[in-house]
Amino acid sequence: MELGLDFEDTDLIEEKKTSDKKSGLKSYNAKVCGPLWFEHCEILDAETTANICKFRGDHKYYKKQYEEALLCYKQALESLPMTNRCMRHDLNESIARCYVALDKTAEAVDLAQNLLNTSTNADQTTQACILLQQIQHKQSDVGGEETTLKQLIMLHPFNAEFWLMLKRCFCQKFCLRELTKLEQQSIEYIKLLTCLVRARLLIRSVRTSVASFVKERHQGLIKEIEADIEKLNPSESCLACAKKHLGEDIFKLDNADDDKERDLNMESVNFEDRWFKWNQ
Repeated sequence: MELGLDFEDTDLIEEKKTSDKKSGLKSYNAKVCGPLWFEHCEILDAETTANICKFRGDHKYYKKQYEEALLCYKQALESLPMTNRCMRHDLNESIARCYVALDKTAEAVDLAQNLLNTSTNADQTTQACILLQQIQHKQSDVGGEETTLKQLIMLHPFNAEFWLMLKRCFCQKFCLRELTKLEQQSIEYIKLLTCLVRARLLIRSVRTSVASFVKERHQGLIKEIEADIEKLNPSESCLACAKKHLGEDIFKLDNADDDKERDLNMESVNFEDRWFKWNQ
């Protein structure tokens, strides 16, 4: 009995033609850009203008031609659509850095504060805080720098660098040249010891997972930290108490990703109570 399932020759030929059409690849010529192509390229539209001016500004900034870089960044900002918020944020940060390099710290701090207020995610907030801290440090605004560093630590409590920066800020705030002159159990003493112990715990917690050149730098930091702790001369019981309370959260988040870490530490919590009340 014939079921009519046989293929005709034309069916096979048509299928082959269709297959050839689908698999056919068009040639692709990669665009090749020469060195400093953005300095002499043709500008086609507003968004292209913004990108090219940004490249020009970055190159001028690299060459420390800050006035020219500033003009390029401003031109890019004027050309950029208001809807491109990410690049506008990046350009405003570049403009603020030019102001810092040109010693226009008043303009720089206003712009950095605006960047902080308009940040839409943790990464933008971190970058804005780092920029603001650098400006405040240059201005010798110790109070402002302390506040900004605390905000950075709230965002990234496992960053040893921020703790060491806060320690240096405290030394400036307390007008300290010699740590040995501090009275034990004073709030100044506790704050400095907290920063040093916390930083040491954090550096030691990652010593098996970092590259060799990072290990060398960490070893140098550990030596400096231990020298400072020795100058503070805490008692064994005081040091043990500090290690216990300041290190209890370090190993809990070993397997947590960055987003979980940020969510956990962005909660509203009093910084002084969280970090400086362990001796009570």
